[in-house]
Amino acid sequence: LEGLLAEACRVAVEDLAERCKAEFVTMADTANSAFTAFYAESEAARTGFEDMLRPRLGDPNHREELEILCNGEGERATRAKEKIIGVHSNLLREANNCADAFVVALRHTSVATIALLDSLLMVSDLSTLPGDDQVVTKRMGLRRLRAARAKQEEASGAEDSGESGDARGIKHKEWPGLAVDKLQGARRRRKQLQLGANGADGETEADADEAAESSENYEQKNTEIAEAVQQALDALAEPSTSIFTPQHRAAMQARADVFEAFVSWWDELAAQRENQYGTLLRHEERWTASWELSVAQLQKMSGSIP
Repeated sequence: LEGLLAEACRVAVEDLAERCKAEFVTMADTANSAFTAFYAESEAARTGFEDMLRPRLGDPNHREELEILCNGEGERATRAKEKIIGVHSNLLREANNCADAFVVALRHTSVATIALLDSLLMVSDLSTLPGDDQVVTKRMGLRRLRAARAKQEEASGAEDSGESGDARGIKHKEWPGLAVDKLQGARRRRKQLQLGANGADGETEADADEAAESSENYEQKNTEIAEAVQQALDALAEPSTSIFTPQHRAAMQARADVFEAFVSWWDELAAQRENQYGTLLRHEERWTASWELSVAQLQKMSGSIP
């Protein structure tokens, strides 16, 4: 049973992290699928506009047709850029929500696990009983009694690597806190790399009211959970003291390992999304510059510069 408890502690926190990851991945896959369909249509429209840009449009007689074509491509490019920025912003926001949920759940799980282990009766708890150290098996002289008492006092005052014990020999240990600054640092870095100065949401004008309401609801929700998240971070960063058993050690080691792995996963995930959508945005910007140059050259060759 004691061996199973040590393994169960690790399985519990690993399952917690995997469920948080799976929830985000499911949401991200749905968002990426919708974006892929949108961008495929946008690319098809771009190809169509490119095919319609012919030398004859440089003729002043076709000025109106050229303006319509340029307006159409301009609207397409604007929608594409806003969508890229919006999807990236939403994914980054959901990734932050995923990290918040993980931190809060990890704190509650850690507290519950340690409390459960503290309350369980282990074999080592039965190795000594109250009063065992007072039993005198044979008559002792005064000198030997004094020496035994001095030895007990010396043992009770000894401390070894952060461990302490009581009269029954039950040891306690102070466990170091987690390096929560690594997660906070990763989140700050990715926030600075967020696409778009204002974090555009990619909504159309028809959805402006709905987007504003959604943003307001999100801000309200974010305000409500901010305190709980900060409390969880502070609690995880602080050292904690508990009974020292192999099961407690396994639980605290599993907590530290899973937290480190989650931070690495989160940072790598955010970097991948930044590279994916950043590349698409730069592609659109290069295409826009190329389109404008082509139109300018077409007008110049036809002598129709206004």
